Amino acid sequence: MKDDPNVISCKNNETEMKNSYEGLDPEETLYDENKEPQISEPYDPMKVDISAPVLSLQSILDRLENNEIDLNPDFQRTENLWKAREQSRLIESILIRVPLPAFYFDSRNDDCWSIVDGLQRISTLNNFVIRKPDDELKLRLTDLEYLKEYNGKTYEELPRQMQRRIRECQVFCYCIRPGTPDDVTISIFKRINTGGMPLTLPEIRNAVYHGLAANLVRDMAQSQEFRIATRNKISSTRMMDRDLTTRFLAFYVLGYKSYEGDMNNFLEKGMEKIKVSYDKSKCNNILNAFTKSMTVCHNLFGDYSFRKLIQTTDTFGPLNKSLFECSSVCFAMLSEEQQRILIKHKDVVFEEYKKLFTTPFFNAINSATGTVEHVRNRYEILTDFINSQTRRFS
Repeated sequence: MKDDPNVISCKNNETEMKNSYEGLDPEETLYDENKEPQISEPYDPMKVDISAPVLSLQSILDRLENNEIDLNPDFQRTENLWKAREQSRLIESILIRVPLPAFYFDSRNDDCWSIVDGLQRISTLNNFVIRKPDDELKLRLTDLEYLKEYNGKTYEELPRQMQRRIRECQVFCYCIRPGTPDDVTISIFKRINTGGMPLTLPEIRNAVYHGLAANLVRDMAQSQEFRIATRNKISSTRMMDRDLTTRFLAFYVLGYKSYEGDMNNFLEKGMEKIKVSYDKSKCNNILNAFTKSMTVCHNLFGDYSFRKLIQTTDTFGPLNKSLFECSSVCFAMLSEEQQRILIKHKDVVFEEYKKLFTTPFFNAINSATGTVEHVRNRYEILTDFINSQTRRFS
């Protein structure tokens, strides 16, 4: 076949990722070249437990029909990215007996599998076979290369032998089995997703920690307070907004003093703590603390919230992730009385705040932001600043 519907062009992926980061500071760097974090807690490779059954598509379709494979676009990345032509070519591949690439599933919850790799293929099967004829997403075959006589047909309109050919098609499936730890699962996600549109780290975390932790991160990112404070500049595409709220979550529940130099690992530990130790009531408390912090930051700094002051031009740049993470956590830690005092004297506080960008605080939010030294510097400097201002007006 001339076109492979299983490949998304790298060019499209680069464009999408560029658009996803629109509104974020492009000059902010996570690490210096000579200060890459070292893996201090490697997982035990003996804990990797993956089975490799050969299944018929009938088995997968049965799970789809009974909602036992999660196709919620909030769970991974958006389903149905393929156009009708790409979906149709995949169905045609099955009909002419072209072997399909392997599927990867997280089957640790046998009642509902999660997709590690193959979301668009699964979505295509769902659109063609499972959806009802009156569903607007129901796939009608189009632009077929070989089986042109089936153009315009739905699954129900195919000859019986062609329907059977789809259901009897054999596919390789790799299933992450129960008992595999979250950190091992995350590593598997990272290694498997190397195609034209690999999952981003926020998407991987959202997939592995779906449930209470992922829902909390989502609720923070979708809150009106967050959108106002960030001027609606952070795209939800590829979950870049949730990357910011996950930073708040991890530093809020773990504390900056426990940070050891690996940002991604630290964010995963924060999600793990919510998953293991928190209930819905505690999550609501975190959500409330976050939204209040967003309100305080917006009241204090307005449209300049989370944006660094560029001294050479006396202007504020785009939103800075490290400044967001540090500010949101520090202001969330204040009592309501302390927050009220700062807001009452916001004009003076803002003028003093701008002076921070002439101190080592600027470097701590701008370069090598993932090093232990700069993480601690920015928290300690901002905390001292906040304390001095609340004492000043108390």
